[in-house]
Amino acid sequence: MATKLSLKNELSRLKKLRFARRSVMYVMRTLLFVTLGAILCIGAFMAAERTSNLYILVTEGMAMRAKCILEAETNTDLQEYFTLTALEQDGDLSAGTYANYTINSYDYDLTVEKISVYPWSVTATVTVLEDVSLKGSINADQLSEEESAADYPLPKWTRMRYNIHFINSNSRWYITQLEVLDVNPPEEPLNTPDPNLTPRPMATPTPAATELPA
Repeated sequence: MATKLSLKNELSRLKKLRFARRSVMYVMRTLLFVTLGAILCIGAFMAAERTSNLYILVTEGMAMRAKCILEAETNTDLQEYFTLTALEQDGDLSAGTYANYTINSYDYDLTVEKISVYPWSVTATVTVLEDVSLKGSINADQLSEEESAADYPLPKWTRMRYNIHFINSNSRWYITQLEVLDVNPPEEPLNTPDPNLTPRPMATPTPAATELPA
């Protein structure tokens, strides 16, 4: 009788131990999943925040760079977007291409094609396509009596595709390099409907004339 009671007690103890072990494993598994979920959420939030920040900086910084090139002047505000080394190595800023021209108007277009950044990284790369359409003419004081403005047409802006490299310094992104990927890339054609594939409206039959009684 004592042996049976001892065996029952042992089985009961084993069941309780197995239950406790399963409970601990369940709690640990749940905590692991919750932790992984929190890490993924934080990572996704940081990636989205960095992506939006880089998008704003690249559009504002490149637009200001284009303005400085067209106005042939140096703007200290560029240092908010570019490192000093990047500005010194940018030949377009010091070329003075439009120094002798008056720009009446221009349309700046920057298409952000790709943003590559990780939540934990201190570097990032943004792929963009830049294009500028200009209207203007050469300054009158640059012409002699025998010359006209038509002899010196306004230089066209070169359409470019860049890899723009960023570095994060003191919680702030700065452009470190403009890497040229493609010069004068072809413009993608617009998706216009093909007239041959467009269904034609069905002709409405003309109603037969009704004769009125005399």
